[in-house]
Amino acid sequence: MIEALRAKAEAEITGSLSNWAAEIGAEAHHTQPHHGKLVLDAYFSGSAPFSQPKERKDFPDAFIYESMLDVLKLYGAIHAVSADKNLRNACGELGGVTSHESLEDFLKSGPCVEAAHHLDHLEKLNLFRLHIDAYASDFVGYINRFLLDYLPYRQFEDPHFKSDNQSGAVEMVEEPEDIEIEEGKIEILGVDTLLVPFSCRLGALVYYSIFAADYWGMSDNETVGISVHENENSSDHYLEASEDVTLEIHGVFSVSFEFDLREAINDPETDFATYLEEADVTLEDVQSIQVVEE
Repeated sequence: MIEALRAKAEAEITGSLSNWAAEIGAEAHHTQPHHGKLVLDAYFSGSAPFSQPKERKDFPDAFIYESMLDVLKLYGAIHAVSADKNLRNACGELGGVTSHESLEDFLKSGPCVEAAHHLDHLEKLNLFRLHIDAYASDFVGYINRFLLDYLPYRQFEDPHFKSDNQSGAVEMVEEPEDIEIEEGKIEILGVDTLLVPFSCRLGALVYYSIFAADYWGMSDNETVGISVHENENSSDHYLEASEDVTLEIHGVFSVSFEFDLREAINDPETDFATYLEEADVTLEDVQSIQVVEE
């Protein structure tokens, strides 16, 4: 009866340990054939982790120690957790190894605390990403400001412009309309920044050089909205033109948050506004400017 209970308990412990290791993605480093000779050499010489020559009780620690040396060679720096003082001290004397007496000490260490910060930040960032549709109206003001600053005098190419290089420039713009956040393309950058693609349309006055022959060959309907004039850049072949058009803009802005570890996100839709007040919102890129053909 007792033997059966012992076997069941051992199986339960082994299974739980295996399940825990699989859940956290742990990798088991098994004893290797070359470890035997190294352990025996250390056993007779009394070198680490043996406390003295021929100390049999240190045999298990010696195989752990050799496995750890292999891992150290792979990664260059590791953390070792051991309640065994002798093994812990032996590990601590190795360059690149930070030793801890318990898992609790390890979890309280600087690197673990920093990693926990990162995980907490990523969790909050992902919550905001998943609920981004609820915040679209919060971004309208930013996008308006970005484009009203970015677009004036910006040159771009479009087949609409009948010039040598199909190039025109923005002179004046109206406020953006039909702003859309491209939710499916939002990316997470680092642990505190969202990259948010967007699109919109806006009215603009653009100017460009147009072939004189093309302009005079247009119908009255085609020249509606186009004003031509001559200046120092005009010639027998070109006219300077201004035209009211609708532009379609595709771009990306970033939102970098200042997360507070002490504060949990209870309601992503309402808590977002608080974090957005402290966030750094920046226009990262305008990927395309196109004239919308009515």
